[in-house]
Amino acid sequence: MIEETMKIKREKWLEEIPMKRFGKPEYIADMASFLASDKACWITGQSIHVNGGIVTP
Repeated sequence: MIEETMKIKREKWLEEIPMKRFGKPEYIADMASFLASDKACWITGQSIHVNGGIVTP
């Protein structure tokens, strides 16, 4: 019963994410690595959302 409930919740969560998949910790790590690199030297004062397009009110 718990497994079925979690499956339903998972499907509902995925419906709310525009990219239709869950993110991975590596996505955050990749952005952090990029921002710490010289490639991001011209980025200042920005909010960068690594969230698959989901918006939380």
